[in-house]
Amino acid sequence: MKTCIFLLILLCGTSLQAWDLAMLEETDVEPNYGEPPLSMEEEPDDFDELNDADTQDVLSFITQLQEDIAARDERIEALEGRVNSLASISYIQRCESGEVVIPYKSLFNNPNGRRNTTVTFSQPFRSTPVVTVGFSHLDNDKATSLRVWTDVPATSTTGMTVRIATWDRTWLYQAKVRWMACA
Repeated sequence: MKTCIFLLILLCGTSLQAWDLAMLEETDVEPNYGEPPLSMEEEPDDFDELNDADTQDVLSFITQLQEDIAARDERIEALEGRVNSLASISYIQRCESGEVVIPYKSLFNNPNGRRNTTVTFSQPFRSTPVVTVGFSHLDNDKATSLRVWTDVPATSTTGMTVRIATWDRTWLYQAKVRWMACA
């Protein structure tokens, strides 16, 4: 019997340290253990002085601590799962946008022409960005049809090439293309 009580007191001392640490942590829900049944200062000189009520207090205190630790372990495991699932989602670190201007009459004398313009990003992306382009300005000769397209034939982490092309005798005075790159 003395050995059993001695082990309970040892466990209680360890549990009291865990209880003290738990009280120092910032948590969403503060556990309420009340006063510990025994403190290290109150430890009896003779283990025979412990009665059944003290033993029950210690056991219920230890049980409460174990339940609270198990609940926290479950919460930590759930949060780690959420962190891991969020880490696997691809996300956009940043976006950059700008405008490419084809100089006046640079495609006018070449009605079936193409013009490539190199764009350098202000800072490199960590991966090759996805780029979208669209015309913001077109000025063509009114006597001809408007046949024009744009695309991005090359993209890297540091820059891209924007191409504007015409066909079937379209005479383009000027064109502007807006772009956005995101990665």
